[in-house]
Amino acid sequence: MSFYSNVKLKAVFTCIALLTSGCSSAYQGRVNDAEVHLVDYFQRGDGAQALIDNMDALSIDHSYVMGLPVMKKWDASAPKAPRFVYGDDTPVYYYSFTDEIIAREVESLPKSSQARLHPFLSGFNTTDMNAAEHIERELTFRPGFWKGIGEVITRHDHLTALTADEKPRANHPALAKVYDLAAKHDLPVLLHTNITSQREDNPLYLQELEEALSNHPNTRFLWLMRVPRPHSLEPSRCDSSTKPWQTF
Repeated sequence: MSFYSNVKLKAVFTCIALLTSGCSSAYQGRVNDAEVHLVDYFQRGDGAQALIDNMDALSIDHSYVMGLPVMKKWDASAPKAPRFVYGDDTPVYYYSFTDEIIAREVESLPKSSQARLHPFLSGFNTTDMNAAEHIERELTFRPGFWKGIGEVITRHDHLTALTADEKPRANHPALAKVYDLAAKHDLPVLLHTNITSQREDNPLYLQELEEALSNHPNTRFLWLMRVPRPHSLEPSRCDSSTKPWQTF
């Protein structure tokens, strides 16, 4: 899927798999990666050059790169720092500096490497009615730099439960303004919204996604989601060492 396609799609249903020897045997050609988080939930990572090296090793030409819009809190009551976002019940909070981290990393690369990375803006509170204004400022500050908006995280199982304050949803009025802004600037929106929960098999939240899409026909969406997982795709069958640039 190209950023520059003239075909306007309401949503792109994308399956993203880890590129390991056990999972990619069916296709060995060159690919593009549609979701790369350059940092983890503590806003740490190995940097953009490490990503480029990894892309070269895995025959990846281009990547959509982004930070993570939330950061895991280390609570003073915890005897030691958490090592993973779900390691304890302390919350995650919105962290706008993640975009600056990504921008500085991308800008540190040679121009030839920069051209292979397509940065997305993600550091905003999806329930804040000022979110679109914040994004507009960022677009103005680095004109032409940002190629999309996201990952916009809404329904996301345990992560939603850990998110402080109001819980996000795809049809939130704050996000409606973000979608309109994306259409204005012709930027795709990478939207994570599960259509069900871990306890349900029916599409519990489908209406939220349908409303977001139907109300914004001029906005291009790339949809990340949770659906019931077949046993053949259990993580134990398709595992690799965790790196910050892998998908979350």
